Amino acid sequence: MKRILGIFIILSMAFGLFAEDKLKIAVLQFKKNDSDSQYIAGQLMKRDFKSILKKSDKYELIKQKKTDEAVKKSGYTNLMAADKADILSIGDAIGADIMIWGNVKTKSHEKFVITSKILSKKTGEIKVQSHEVTSKSKDRKAVLKKEIIDILEKFSTGAIDNQKNLGLAAFDSRNWADAAAAFERVYELDNQNIDAIFYLTQSYYMLGQYEKSIEFAEKGIAAEPENKEYYIFKARSFEKNDDLEQAAEAYKKAYEVCGEIALLEKTVNILVENEETEALLELADSILETDENNLIALTAAANTHYDLEDYESAIPYLEKAVELDEENEALQKKLAKSYSKTDRLDAAIENYKSVLASNPKNIKTRFYLANAYRANEQLKEALNEFKELQRLDPENPKVYQGLADAAIALNKFETAAEYASVAKDKNPSGYEGYLLLAVVYEKKGYGIYNNYITLESDIEAGKQNATLYGEKLDKLIAKRDNLKAKANATFKKSISYLNQAAKQTDKPNIMKKIKTQKARVKELVKQTKAGQF
Repeated sequence: MKRILGIFIILSMAFGLFAEDKLKIAVLQFKKNDSDSQYIAGQLMKRDFKSILKKSDKYELIKQKKTDEAVKKSGYTNLMAADKADILSIGDAIGADIMIWGNVKTKSHEKFVITSKILSKKTGEIKVQSHEVTSKSKDRKAVLKKEIIDILEKFSTGAIDNQKNLGLAAFDSRNWADAAAAFERVYELDNQNIDAIFYLTQSYYMLGQYEKSIEFAEKGIAAEPENKEYYIFKARSFEKNDDLEQAAEAYKKAYEVCGEIALLEKTVNILVENEETEALLELADSILETDENNLIALTAAANTHYDLEDYESAIPYLEKAVELDEENEALQKKLAKSYSKTDRLDAAIENYKSVLASNPKNIKTRFYLANAYRANEQLKEALNEFKELQRLDPENPKVYQGLADAAIALNKFETAAEYASVAKDKNPSGYEGYLLLAVVYEKKGYGIYNNYITLESDIEAGKQNATLYGEKLDKLIAKRDNLKAKANATFKKSISYLNQAAKQTDKPNIMKKIKTQKARVKELVKQTKAGQF
């Protein structure tokens, strides 16, 4: 009996039953080939299949009266001569998923040969099987259980393999529509088939059908909860649908499954981009409970508290993050500013100076001191420390970034541009050098623009009190227009560096900074456009 139930389960998968559905089977006709086989044919139609299927919660035998009426209406008296389209038409009329028909002939006094045809509506394939039975009901039913159901098992397996091969070939050829169609047929035959679920998740994503991709990703997660790919495609689909909260949660699950840092970074970046500060802090703290040195979580918490101007809360995260990422100048600056905002910076500076007194070549501490001076607006001291770092570590692009930043604060724009260019050249894949050059040219543009505004005011005043006229007025107007054009070109150069910086990073906080600066400079470009007064 266990074997029979197992076969029935396979039959269910083969023909696409969901757990709550029953597969509808119709026994259309078994014709007698001689008078001795009449009894066997009659038992097949009336009792044998009904007995086999009656205890199954997976299958439903369509009532014989209903089936007989449909066969009669078709006009066929011998279905063995009917073609597939006619059989399918009868099946459609009564809502059958599988149609079984055949004939019976006598082999000897006690032995008979049953020839059965089985047609699946879902696959359109027909299987034919002949088997020998006796007139004894028990023996006959045992043969039917074994032979008929086994052929359905083989039938389904072949159909699944065929569709799977078609799907894989289409998928490898990046023909996502055909791949989805083939694996949908596999899924109809076997709704537990993990290959179908896996490839449907991906194919629907590539087709841009994100809801369907999420649907199959969730089925995959239920079947294989440790497979990160389902969480990743689920997250990507949510991203495409602009449901960033759900996307972040899915990336977090993927990270929890495999521990890949890139997935955690993706989660943090989404939360930062979506300004989900509460969720971001909750995520960071939950990770740090089990991994206190997780730099991604430390940095996320530090930056979030810092951006909220909660410097007191930011400091412990920043201190730990700086300890783990010693060369991260941005974190050092934030730590220095946080010290300054909490009246701890002077003490920190004295501490750094004390360390350097005993070890002047301690590059890490000298970076801390330089950034602390910068945060404390001690610009000349900051510049001097960065120059010492240039001597100690001349190939480090962060040294030149610090030099450029200090020079900008001192309004030494030409010097700042030189240092920023060196920083860019020493780290061509980084965004920092480009961003510093963008700041330099924005500030240079401001200076030129201010001169233009002053000269414009002087010209208007001179025209009103009649002190400016003739050639002198013309020269000043030309000078004014030249300043305006120069300011415009300088602002445009700033935007070009911002565009390049944006290509070099995907960090949400940096992208946000670039976006804000770009909007500001674009407005200045507009104001200095030729003919704009």
